[in-house]
Amino acid sequence: MPYPAPAGGPFPGYAWPGPPPMPGTAKTVRVLMFVLGGLGLLLAAFMVVAAALPSARAGMVEAMGESGFTPDALAAVVAMVLVVVGGYSVVSVILAAFMKRRSVLVYWSVIAFHAVALAWSLLTLLTGSGTLLTVVPAVLMLGIMSNRVTLAYYRSGAS
Repeated sequence: MPYPAPAGGPFPGYAWPGPPPMPGTAKTVRVLMFVLGGLGLLLAAFMVVAAALPSARAGMVEAMGESGFTPDALAAVVAMVLVVVGGYSVVSVILAAFMKRRSVLVYWSVIAFHAVALAWSLLTLLTGSGTLLTVVPAVLMLGIMSNRVTLAYYRSGAS
C-alpha cells in the first residue's frame, strides 16, 4: 500500500524574504570610503604627533626656514592640511557607515560629498598644490555611484 501524498505546506510569502542585498557598486564605494577615510585619519594623527614632538617640529621649522617660511606660516599650513585631511576623512567614514541605510538622502549625500571632493581636488590641481592622486578617487567613486542600479537600490528603500 503506497503512502498518500504529503500535505501541502503553507502558501509562500508574497514579498522578497528580506531586503535586497547592496549592489556591488555601492559596496565598492563604501569599502573605498572606509579605506581612504581610515588612511586619512592615520595621516592626520601622524601630523598631530609630528607637530607635537619638539624634535620633529624643530626639523620642520629648520627645513622650512631655508625656503622662507616662518614658524607661524608653517603652523598655519599644517593646521589647514590637518583640517582638510581630517575633515574629509571623518565625513568619509561617517558616510560610509550610513551607506548601509537605504535612503535617497544618503545616496545624494555621498554624491554631493564626492562632487565637493572632486571640485576641491581640481581647484588644488589647477593652483599647483594638488596632484592627480586626489582627483582619480573622486572621479572613480562619483562615476560608480552614478549608476542606475545603485540609485534604484537607494530609492527602493525610501518610504
